[in-house]
This record gives sequence, structure tokens and C-alpha cells, in this order.
Amino acid sequence: MSTLKVNQIQDASGGNSSTAEQIAQGRAKVRCSYNGANNTIIDSFSISSVTDNGTGDFTFNYSITLTNPCPFVMTVTRSNQTSGSTPPGVRSPDGHSDAAAGSTNTTLRILHRPTNSNRDGNFYCIAVFGD
Repeated sequence: MSTLKVNQIQDASGGNSSTAEQIAQGRAKVRCSYNGANNTIIDSFSISSVTDNGTGDFTFNYSITLTNPCPFVMTVTRSNQTSGSTPPGVRSPDGHSDAAAGSTNTTLRILHRPTNSNRDGNFYCIAVFGD
């Protein structure tokens, strides 16, 4: 078996390039594992920081700038919650659940509101795919 070692791979036209690190990372532009209960980043890729805006309200700050904040694909999950709690949602600046309005090309804001009040979760995972 041969090993090919390169710093960057491009398509035939010279556009759309990836580094070996990006391929190894799964090509998500941004990802983060975060403990909301103690405000700790467990693991991340292209995250500069997480802002705790208050109970159950977090802004993930990217260390990169996406070309276009929408369209993109994102996923937000959480675990280690008591039974009956619901997954977090994306929060827009005006409190609506509009993903495009709640995200920019440098941030993703989530709100965990399982009942009538916000709640800090133990473990959140986000991934953002896009340009």
C-alpha cells in the first residue's frame, strides 16, 4: 500500500480545495462539544469561544467567517438531561425560532427552553456545514 502525502487537494479546475486536516475533520466548517452547566468547551473545530448569555442561552463564536450565513446546514443536539426535556432550538435575536435570523456568518446562538424557562444542559454538540 502506498501513502500519498500532500498539503492540499483541489478539484480539476483548481477551485474547491481541502487540506488533509479539513478532510480528517469531516469537512464540517464548525463543530463544538460544550458543557453548558460549567461553561466549558470540551472539543472544537473553528470555534474561538462560547458566550454564556444567561441560563440556557449560548452563542458559539466561530474563528472563521462563512461566506454566506444562509444557506447552510447545522445540527444542535444535547444529552444528559432529565426525562421529558426537549432539545435546544436556534434562537433569533428577537426570540423567534428562525435559524437564519439566529445565526450569522460568524456565530450560532442556541436557546434551551424545555418548559416555560431556560435551562442549562450538561452537554451540547453543534456542527455547521456550508460555504
